[in-house]
Amino acid sequence: MPPDEPHEPALLQACAEDRVEPCAILAGTVVCGGCGQPLEHRTAPTASAGAYACLSGCRPPVPADTLELRVGRAVMERMWTRERLARMAVAQELLDGLGYDVRYRVPVSLKHALRQWQYEFDHETRGALVREAVLVVVLFPAVRPKRGDDLFLAWRRDEQRPYSHKRYAGTLQGMVSSVEERMGHRIKRVEQELTAAKHAALRPFKINVPQYNVLLALMLEPGLSGAALARRGMVTPQTMSSVLSTLEGRGLVERRPHPIHSHILEARLTRTGGALIRRADDAVAEVEKVLSACFEQGEAAIFLTQLDRCSKVLSGWKPTEGK
Repeated sequence: MPPDEPHEPALLQACAEDRVEPCAILAGTVVCGGCGQPLEHRTAPTASAGAYACLSGCRPPVPADTLELRVGRAVMERMWTRERLARMAVAQELLDGLGYDVRYRVPVSLKHALRQWQYEFDHETRGALVREAVLVVVLFPAVRPKRGDDLFLAWRRDEQRPYSHKRYAGTLQGMVSSVEERMGHRIKRVEQELTAAKHAALRPFKINVPQYNVLLALMLEPGLSGAALARRGMVTPQTMSSVLSTLEGRGLVERRPHPIHSHILEARLTRTGGALIRRADDAVAEVEKVLSACFEQGEAAIFLTQLDRCSKVLSGWKPTEGK
């Protein structure tokens, strides 16, 4: 874990004078390893996220953002083991197939989970995860000051391992290894990583990937109906109706009856929506450039040809009767 930042005298003075902030992520959870007293979160002008200060004053205050990030990393590392990532990827695939749009996607790797903690989770989500997993955090004085304070985390309960019994451990490990070697699992994992990168690129524009896909489709072909957009996005009409309602509420899309078939609503970009999708598409194009850059000259064309071959085989496949 990364070391704490150096303590500033101004931070100590600010914590002594400013009010207690009871809604901090680690409030009631972190204690001082020197005197055993709780550490309270206090606002401080020199630290935007405040600091945790010992009630007895036996130790300097600790910047809140540094300590909370260290605890968050420990929680994510414990929560998202390789086995759990493999199991939950199947659940995410099922949700995608049913057309559900969840607030936070299942991470595709531990690195993705840490990025979610740092950049995607809000204050309440981080606090709930800590309270669910951690009983107490003890902050001991540093044995080696340059490395920062030492942390001890007492977990609320042992990590649940439904197949941790020796009888099943080898079987489970074999199943996970087998799944990870499958071509379809590899393709799905890359797709999820690409989607996560696009989500990050689109965050400044306050739209997600499904909304971006709709805006892009309407920029390329104005006047598409909700049913046509659902087919192109491979989602249910109900899901597409929800996406269009959200975009319409933000003034990015407008829907009007078809001039001949009045029961069909045509969707078009507003001036605001057109300006936003052009800027958002430039951001997504940067992600595509990073993806293309990992191929040597000529490899990208071969890879796309191979993907087309996979698509052709799967589109014409039918299960054998009686199996």
